[in-house]
Amino acid sequence: MGIYADRIFPFVLDATEPPELGDLRRRTVAGVKGIILEVGFGTGTMLPFYPKSVTHLDAVEPSGGMQRRAARRIEEWGGTFETAELVGNKLPYQDNHFDSVVMSMVLCSASEPRSVLAEILRVLKPQGRYHFLEHVASREETALKWQKRLDGFHQAVACGCSLTLNSLATIKNAGFEIEYCSSPETMPGASQVIYPYILGVARPSGAVRD
Repeated sequence: MGIYADRIFPFVLDATEPPELGDLRRRTVAGVKGIILEVGFGTGTMLPFYPKSVTHLDAVEPSGGMQRRAARRIEEWGGTFETAELVGNKLPYQDNHFDSVVMSMVLCSASEPRSVLAEILRVLKPQGRYHFLEHVASREETALKWQKRLDGFHQAVACGCSLTLNSLATIKNAGFEIEYCSSPETMPGASQVIYPYILGVARPSGAVRD
């Protein structure tokens, strides 16, 4: 990774996160339980919102700069934490290992989103749940036009993060069945135009409901 991605972008990411995202993060992890993995841990912004019942978390994050930025949040959290400096399509865990996998705004910048989801499917237990929060392509025509206009610039300044992905379809096509999904409209002004979100829970296709 270059100097910008390793040293500057982690700071920019924290500094530009709107306060409204806190509620979405809390809702995303509200139901996590058991043995938990977070893919794309970033600067640890999801960490304060995990239920108090969560005392151990495994995480993968390829950026050393992100991990350094996350150190304070990890210390304040107080639970046990183990991390691997890897990308999401090379998870170092056994099959059927986790009860819950969490991923927040990772598919938008993953070079191979299908392989990341395939790995999540592999390490999830058959009755496990995948909790996701992603910003996606707008369903409104004018907003989508603006996303397409800005997408190249956004990918350049946000380390490959795309504005125009249909992540819900990607999740479904990867072998997941959507248990719950909403499209909350909580971002103010232009942010809602550029960053419409989906959050939800999916399970491996064919899994018997609990």
